Amino acid sequence: MSVFEIEALREKINRQLRPSQRIHPEDPVLGLVTLNAELMKAFTEAMSTKQEESLNLYTAATEQHIQKSKDIASGLIQNAGQHVAKYIQEVTADGEAQIREAAQRAKSDLEQSLWATKIGGYLFLIAASIFLGMALCTLLMPLLPHKG
Repeated sequence: MSVFEIEALREKINRQLRPSQRIHPEDPVLGLVTLNAELMKAFTEAMSTKQEESLNLYTAATEQHIQKSKDIASGLIQNAGQHVAKYIQEVTADGEAQIREAAQRAKSDLEQSLWATKIGGYLFLIAASIFLGMALCTLLMPLLPHKG
């Protein structure tokens, strides 16, 4: 969120509030809003990167499996009997191991993404709580009796 967007939003909100309730440019809430926006942007970029990496791993494993399947088919056409059966068993075992490994890496990446999502959610809740507390204070301050 740029400074201009924050300033425009602050002005829009201030038009709807009483003078004693207005948000001032030095208000710490603006810092929290900016921090929250940057955290969410960084989190979204990290999640996108992790998802792309997982997809690339899965795609690479799939392509390797397809290539090995083509190799097996070629061997079946050219060879016969026990040689073919033995070759199929070897390639299948190797392909299964690669798929298991790729699936494990994808699972690990997804677990890391879930962890990052939880952290982002907690940060958002903390920022929202602080924001709401400050907003309530701003709204209730004029209602308190003043000595004077």
